[in-house]
Amino acid sequence: KIKDPTGKDIVWKYTLLDARRVGYITKGSEPVDLPDGTDILVLAIELQNDSKYAMKVNSRDFIRLVGDADKKYAADYFNGEIDVSAISVMNDEIAFIVPDTDKQFTFQVGEVDKEKQNVRGSNPRFVFT
Repeated sequence: KIKDPTGKDIVWKYTLLDARRVGYITKGSEPVDLPDGTDILVLAIELQNDSKYAMKVNSRDFIRLVGDADKKYAADYFNGEIDVSAISVMNDEIAFIVPDTDKQFTFQVGEVDKEKQNVRGSNPRFVFT
């Protein structure tokens, strides 16, 4: 839960906008070396804060890539904590290293201590509040 300064829950939305495969990414100004047979799956995320208070969100805390044997993986690359101003929207991206042969992906989306929603597809779109 994300709380405002008075201790009340902040009303906000986390939306998966797009998923795309790329052959490389940079960390800082340097390209990241990937293991053979892998790609990067980049998820574009929109964070919408409907409250009158600013909030901080770590986008990777709300999504997991579900792998074989129902193992759940956190993002390999992420931006850390994002400041989302009051009554505003911020965009973010997170990335997972995936086998270059995989075409469909399943994600679990939701808060750590709450029920999760499963999203499956090659280009998932999902909103949770």
